[in-house]
Amino acid sequence: MKKISLVLLAAVSLLWVACKNGNGNKPDNGKVKFELKLDNKVIKDGDELIANKPLEAEFPDDLGFHGKINTSKTIKLNIDVVRKKGTSDQICSGMNCIPGNGEETQTFEFTLNTGDNPLDFHGTPEGTEGNKVKYTLYPKDDKNNKLTFTINYKKP
Repeated sequence: MKKISLVLLAAVSLLWVACKNGNGNKPDNGKVKFELKLDNKVIKDGDELIANKPLEAEFPDDLGFHGKINTSKTIKLNIDVVRKKGTSDQICSGMNCIPGNGEETQTFEFTLNTGDNPLDFHGTPEGTEGNKVKYTLYPKDDKNNKLTFTINYKKP
């Protein structure tokens, strides 16, 4: 009887471990995992950043962050942008740069491969207060799986 209990306990334990996804987490039900790093800082939902350094020396008014986004699978990434009308900004994924439309809202779309993908945010500040731009990133087919943060492009 004792042997049967041990075998049963071992079988239940193996089943329990097998139901996990190998790293101690519950299954993610297909939800895309992504992480954004700007200048090697992991961006969290609600973060507010100040961009006050030029990205390239030859363009001193072009402020922003070099970054990368890591995804758990290939996705179409949407980035909803909210800004003051007339703001000059752009987002680049590798060599694919899309300028802002100057309107209050815009949606950018990029195709990202599994793993690390470059993702840079640029802007030109106005006045002493700068330009605040709010970004919301999410997989195109899952708007509830999002990351929202703000960058204030502000002169040093």
